[in-house]
Amino acid sequence: MKRVLVLYSPYTPGGRKPDIVVLQVTRALVRLGHAPVPFPVPLELDALVAGIRKAAPDVIFNLCEEWRGDGKLEARVAGVLELLGIPFTGNSSLGLALAGDKALSKKLYEFHNLAYPEFAVFTREKPDLVGGHLNFPLFVKPMRSDASLSIGDVSFVKTWPELQTRVKHLLRTTKDAVLAEEYIRGREIYAAVLFDRVMPLLEVDFTGLGARKLHIMGRAAKFFTKSRAYKGTQVMRVRGLSAGLRRKIEHTAREACRACQVRSYARVDIRVNELDEPFVIEVNPNPYLEIRSEFARAARLGGFKYVPLIGKLLDEATKRGGTERVF
Repeated sequence: MKRVLVLYSPYTPGGRKPDIVVLQVTRALVRLGHAPVPFPVPLELDALVAGIRKAAPDVIFNLCEEWRGDGKLEARVAGVLELLGIPFTGNSSLGLALAGDKALSKKLYEFHNLAYPEFAVFTREKPDLVGGHLNFPLFVKPMRSDASLSIGDVSFVKTWPELQTRVKHLLRTTKDAVLAEEYIRGREIYAAVLFDRVMPLLEVDFTGLGARKLHIMGRAAKFFTKSRAYKGTQVMRVRGLSAGLRRKIEHTAREACRACQVRSYARVDIRVNELDEPFVIEVNPNPYLEIRSEFARAARLGGFKYVPLIGKLLDEATKRGGTERVF
């Protein structure tokens, strides 16, 4: 039996209460014979360190996605855990930081010969600068934010004036740089990677939106249950892939994780165009572990029911200790 600190962010879309995933992971740990101790991340660094030391855990199950309400600081919390020298589940501060920077990660994909949408970065200092040659339409989003923050139909721009308007709005409202990338028309595939193995692929079915509606998984499609976007999309097991394309997608997912120094578990979002070319959209280290989430569903299809999945993540963290092993 291990004493497991379940570290989580108290700031969730529903308010300050713990997300349901905290309860699900805690119950799974109890069923595995461990002693879980839920611990919300405090707003002060001293309180975070003191709380962890007081709990004296053997291992930490890291469900933290942000600090002080800022998702860009997720990697900083992992860095604190590394400095404390306590084993913890999921990805290192380096992997979280590299994958979290959507511009830097694309440069890493290029080094690994992976296709990705051409892009440009806009900052407050240089809001009008565009390097290279981008082809409209473009998809515009915050560079480091996650959970589809500020992503929806308004993210799709077809002209330079539309691009300028959207960029200036995001620079003003998100406190982040802005990424504009070429929009890849085609199928959207989720590749869940557990250690060095790609789980059965999932695909977003957009048919419920109709042909004219933009086929994206924005914030409304993920969280707003009464919206047309939510009701018109569903994620299902991928169908109709040739063996060759499947291997190509799986290779792309593994290499994208290696490029970002991601370990343990991740979800890679991929677009496949009409020529069956996979493009990496982004790597999501430490994806949402709720029992109905895309990652947990894919793992279940791959033979890992929820409780054994939680146990496998915990065991890997314990065996890994403080090493930086990647896939």
